[in-house]
Amino acid sequence: MPRLPRCLGLLLSGALLTPPADASQVGGSVVEAGTGRPLSEVSVASNGGATAVTDSLGRYEIPLPPGRYRVEVRRVGYDRQSRRVQVRAGQELRLDFALRVSPVAQPPTLITATGRPKSAEELTVPAAIVPRET
Repeated sequence: MPRLPRCLGLLLSGALLTPPADASQVGGSVVEAGTGRPLSEVSVASNGGATAVTDSLGRYEIPLPPGRYRVEVRRVGYDRQSRRVQVRAGQELRLDFALRVSPVAQPPTLITATGRPKSAEELTVPAAIVPRET
């Protein structure tokens, strides 16, 4: 029973909640190049295994121990980018990205009432293939 008060005392003093002295963090924002519009749902990953996804304002944060890393950001419809960084103990490093739009080429999709995909040549009724607007 004497262990409980000591553990409780450590918890209340914040000793168990304090991050390590060498805790470091990389954070920043991701925007669309040209417009500066924040991009949400962008995947941010380091070769150290840490990952994050940008919020609605394009912001992210990933904890990384001291070392050299490659941080990569990517989102469908945009060119991916990566940068190499050196993270030092206790550092809060800001790393911002501006991604260029890169449309994804996709062949036309044909929708039929049969529930089975068919090519335009297999159709027995008139049909129009409408390309997706870009």
